[in-house]
Amino acid sequence: MQTASPIEQWQSCRQERVNRQIVSVVFSGEAIAMAEDRSLTLALQQQNQNSKR
Repeated sequence: MQTASPIEQWQSCRQERVNRQIVSVVFSGEAIAMAEDRSLTLALQQQNQNSKR
């Protein structure tokens, strides 16, 4: 196993940080989408209840 040069180590470390940022952004994006879905579903249910009356 050959040792990576400092530049290669820095690049892989940097890539790891970027990947982690992307993952956290995707996760928060999914959480927001889920929350929006839930509020949309609730709003639709309320509309349906209102229209039944």
